[in-house]
Amino acid sequence: MADPKSSAEEALQTSMGPILFKIAMEQQSIKEVFGLLKKIFKLFDKGTGTISTKDLLSLRSYGLLSEKGAKRLESYHTAQPGQWRFREFAAFFVIDFLKPVESKSDEKEPELEIDLPDEINKQIAPVAFRLDARADDSKRIFTLFLKLFELFEPKDGKLAVKEMNRLVEGNFLEEAQLKKLEEVDHAKTGYLTADSFLAFWIHHFVEELEDEEEKAHAALKSKLGPIIFKIMLEQQHIKELFDLLQQVFNVLDGKQKGLVEKKELEVLRGLGLISEGGVKRLQSWPTAKEGFVDLKEFIAFFSAEYVRKEFEVGDYSQGKEEDIPEKYLTTLAPIVFKLSARHLDLQRIFNLFKQFFEVFDSKKKGSISKEELVKLKDEEIIDQEEIDDLLTWDTARKGAIDFNEFLAFWVAHFVDETNILSKEKKKAPKEKEQDESSPEGVVALLKIHKENFKRTLELTRKLFTLLDKEKKGVAASDLSVLTSSGFLDDDAFKSIKDYKTSSPGMFTFPELLHAIALALT
Repeated sequence: MADPKSSAEEALQTSMGPILFKIAMEQQSIKEVFGLLKKIFKLFDKGTGTISTKDLLSLRSYGLLSEKGAKRLESYHTAQPGQWRFREFAAFFVIDFLKPVESKSDEKEPELEIDLPDEINKQIAPVAFRLDARADDSKRIFTLFLKLFELFEPKDGKLAVKEMNRLVEGNFLEEAQLKKLEEVDHAKTGYLTADSFLAFWIHHFVEELEDEEEKAHAALKSKLGPIIFKIMLEQQHIKELFDLLQQVFNVLDGKQKGLVEKKELEVLRGLGLISEGGVKRLQSWPTAKEGFVDLKEFIAFFSAEYVRKEFEVGDYSQGKEEDIPEKYLTTLAPIVFKLSARHLDLQRIFNLFKQFFEVFDSKKKGSISKEELVKLKDEEIIDQEEIDDLLTWDTARKGAIDFNEFLAFWVAHFVDETNILSKEKKKAPKEKEQDESSPEGVVALLKIHKENFKRTLELTRKLFTLLDKEKKGVAASDLSVLTSSGFLDDDAFKSIKDYKTSSPGMFTFPELLHAIALALT
């Protein structure tokens, strides 16, 4: 005779299979819902990984939390009273979402006047709309977990925690995952309610999502790190090159109106500063004023042309000398000569921005979506205000940024910095007037270069942090990135390799700083 217990077990496994299969099929949809919830969570998270109950209550004004749901908040357990981790926030939101809707005869909920910062208000409404649009889908998906709970035939709405072992026996869960039950059975009752059962599964999915995000973040950081580091090292060169391009613009802008006609720029073809194809591209280059370019648009256009590598500065075969008016020939030629000498620098620098762009344009579509741009904020490269500014370069209103627009944004950023730098230069004492033979004179020179010196120390600290992979306060002596990036030549790098450290093969931060200083001097 068949064992009744074994038959019941087989029946349970047979019943669970289709539901778990449906849940597996809906994993992408589940992650998308959690992705939307994560967007809301991040708006309130001030870098602690938690949000407050007060933050959660503000969601009532967007219809994401009912008045009765707000009251249920008081009885919901969190690891840190009054503070919510994302998994707790997601679990409560889904559980509350599946509660029966209050009847129309219930007391009308009061209208709320919650004063949220404009930045949050502007971003939360679209996300709330998208969540609302998925309401029916979400309810259908998360109800599957409640059906799974019912299969265990809970007594009086309670399921013994030990019953969850049957999911391990059926290879639906791993034993290590069951240890997470402690997070939902916080009172150690040994039982799960439908809510805590659902919370367990939500914690499970959120953990998977966070693992994926962490891996994606690490992968992104490993790609971005070297590029950003190189761009930071090139900042002074970028400003100097933009200053030369600004000089070209100023010559063409004879009346100093801040605008130059596009047809006026064709004169630069004779100096090899623009190719025949570039002249045609210039006509369709988007500008704020039809037929004219301002300084930022001018530099952005030429930056994009350098990335194309279609011409060389100072290649006079691009045009004829007689095409160049005398007034320009004498004033522009010296500036173009300087640009010509730095031609390779220009291409190298602007290609860094191309690499920067391609990290986010992983599918090679030639554009970066709004969602991808948010990663720039997550990586603390730019803030929300700068993201909004970047989107203003989306002149076609397509909801994405192509490379030219991306480059134009960064050009504008550096042009602003260059202008500030030029003003500061005028105020600063001249370096040649300082006496380097006395400590006072050297300190005076250090004061002039204080910001650059400070920035160099910050970048060296950042480099050390990246190399200190085990976070033990020491970095491996393999510093090949210093030569591969072109920062040090072979002789200088040999000096670093020969540097005697207190721990063989490892650098402390002061040792790394000292070694680089010796190598450079």
